[in-house]
Amino acid sequence: MNKIYMLLQSFGNLTREPFGLCFGLGQIAGTVVDSKICHPTEFDFFLCSHAGIKGTSRPAHYHVLWDENNFTADALQTLTNNLCYT
Repeated sequence: MNKIYMLLQSFGNLTREPFGLCFGLGQIAGTVVDSKICHPTEFDFFLCSHAGIKGTSRPAHYHVLWDENNFTADALQTLTNNLCYT
C-alpha cells in the first residue's frame, strides 16, 4: 500500500505580511499559495480551506514529507482541500 506523510502547521496569530499579499481579505474557500512565500525546493503549500470575511480565516501550512503515490502538486492540494469537508 502506498503511503503519504504530511505535516500540518496551523497559525493562531498571523501578521498580514506576507500572507496579506497572497491571501488578501475575504479570500474564497480553497485558496492555495504554493509559490513566492514557500520553500524553494521542498514540497509545501498554504491552504485556506474555508471562506472568511474581513480577514478572519487563517491559512494552514502543509509540508509533504513523503509521497509514494507521486501526486502532482495540484492533485494533492485538491485532495487536501476536499478532505477538509469530509
